[in-house]
Amino acid sequence: MAAAMAACNASGTSASRFKAAPACLWLRSRSKAPFEVIGATQRCIVKPCCPQKRRRHTSARCSAAEAATTEAWVTATGVPIFQRMMAKGITLQDATVMGAQALLVTAAAAIIGRALLSYLDGKVNDARTRAGSPGSAAGTVGASSGGVLARAGWALVSSLLQQARRLLPWWCAAFSATVVLSLAQVALHHNSQMLPGLLGRKSAAAALAVLGHLTQFLQDAAEEVVVLLCAFTLQSFKDKLVAHALDRLAAADDGTTSDAAGLVSAGGTLASLVIWSGAALVTLANYGVNLRPLLASLGASSIVAGLAAQSLLRNVAAGVTLYATRPFAVGDRVAFYTVGDGSLVCQGTVAALHPTRTVLAGEPEPEATAEEAGTFFVNNGDIVESMVVHNRSRTPQVKSG
Repeated sequence: MAAAMAACNASGTSASRFKAAPACLWLRSRSKAPFEVIGATQRCIVKPCCPQKRRRHTSARCSAAEAATTEAWVTATGVPIFQRMMAKGITLQDATVMGAQALLVTAAAAIIGRALLSYLDGKVNDARTRAGSPGSAAGTVGASSGGVLARAGWALVSSLLQQARRLLPWWCAAFSATVVLSLAQVALHHNSQMLPGLLGRKSAAAALAVLGHLTQFLQDAAEEVVVLLCAFTLQSFKDKLVAHALDRLAAADDGTTSDAAGLVSAGGTLASLVIWSGAALVTLANYGVNLRPLLASLGASSIVAGLAAQSLLRNVAAGVTLYATRPFAVGDRVAFYTVGDGSLVCQGTVAALHPTRTVLAGEPEPEATAEEAGTFFVNNGDIVESMVVHNRSRTPQVKSG
């Protein structure tokens, strides 16, 4: 009720304009009675709770009131520098000084900041080399002086400095263009008759609209550079961690290197997908796109995909457990027994250990039983959850008292 009356009050309807907006007068005259408004694109039906009275009209005010209640898909995020220049009490001269100061600071950041980032990056690389961080020559041979977390921290800082040095000129260019266009809008606002005198009223309004959209786009582009900085930093840091893990696996070389390397590579690919998916969502929000319908759809799709891939995720998680605990390695002779009654499921030599399953090569003898002959493919989830592993290639080390 209050919203509909507010729309009528905003329309400025009077008795002399009854033909232009009859619904507003009708709402005012019936404001003491409860009512409901059923809106359409160009036609509204206003009816009281008493069904005897119903009126149809084609008021544009009802359509505007209804459109105001709907949620827009794209909204302008605003230009802070332009809003400060257009603040109350700020003259054109003050805005010009403010813009000039912003341009000078941006130019200094582009020159001094890039040199400073290069200097800091060199210092961090020296520290990484001394500490043996992931991706460095010392880290590949296992030299460690500051611990795993310290080395990972140096690698993250190095990735951040490298990407900041690369993207700083782009941010400075986008922000400088935003300041220049904001100054142009402020100048046209203070000289409101100049542009209509040159182009005409309609063309001047269109030019101002284009200038406003372009300024907003450049402001969003400057913010997008920050989003890309975070995404590229995380991607570079992930690449260094994956390279370090692969080097450590190659140095260990206990027979499961190829399978473990495949799992690490798959994990790196999944991490890249998560990083860039998050960057894409932040980019859409940065440009003013309403993400609520999209996130609702993604949430429902994620539930369906999670239920469909439940068995796959279970086997992958079990494969990670087998890689971490190492109850057997490629080349070991093992036997799998059920947990309940201890019956033999299969036995043979471990031929491969994949992220989702383990491959056993059975006994080649003709007299081999069904549990010993052929090649067996066993899900990793079944091994971890419902089987007992008997590794016949390992002799337990018993300490004497």
